[in-house]
Amino acid sequence: MEPKFRFVLSTCGITDTSITVLEDVNVSSMTVFVSLREEHFEKLLPRLTVGDHAVLLKLWDSKQGVERSGDSSPM
Repeated sequence: MEPKFRFVLSTCGITDTSITVLEDVNVSSMTVFVSLREEHFEKLLPRLTVGDHAVLLKLWDSKQGVERSGDSSPM
């Protein structure tokens, strides 16, 4: 996992166990994380703590907003 991404996750309070789960499914960078779809989170839910799942979704949603705001294509 990229050290910068691990730092962001740790700073958000994501547990080492959940970080390991992300590593196991090859989510090793913010770029990969942002590219996930909601369905991916649904599949990860049983392996993550409820608190970590909620924080990851919040982080993902905030990064999606950044991606969308930079997208000038019409919806």
